[in-house]
Amino acid sequence: MKKISIYTLLSSTILLSSACGPTTKPECSYPGSDNMAAPTWICDQSAIKGYSLTAIGIGEKSPAGPAFTKSEAMMDARLNLSKKASAQTKGVEKTTTKSSKNDRWSTVKKSRLSAKLVNKLIKVHTAPDGRVFVLLGIPNK
Repeated sequence: MKKISIYTLLSSTILLSSACGPTTKPECSYPGSDNMAAPTWICDQSAIKGYSLTAIGIGEKSPAGPAFTKSEAMMDARLNLSKKASAQTKGVEKTTTKSSKNDRWSTVKKSRLSAKLVNKLIKVHTAPDGRVFVLLGIPNK
């Protein structure tokens, strides 16, 4: 009887120590949560092929429902996408010379128009806490 209780005690101690051992940080985690693993595209959009620009949008869980939360995430992603497009076009604006000003401004206008009109929903993911993450992109031409 003593042998059985010693083995039970020993095995439960080993089990508890392995369960409470150090946890490894996931490769990619949700913003605001260091230990909750997230899909890799949430942390690194550079791996998305076929898109010249990509951006993430986050919609907080809402009592209005999941469709509203996704809509909020889409708006956030579009805003982030336009900011990225704007940052890229500012570099073009600074490099304009008087001789090529019309050509450059035409490029800038087309780029901004492209950012507003031709974005595509690439991925949607709902986190365990109810937030919705979307990935939008501007396809390569």
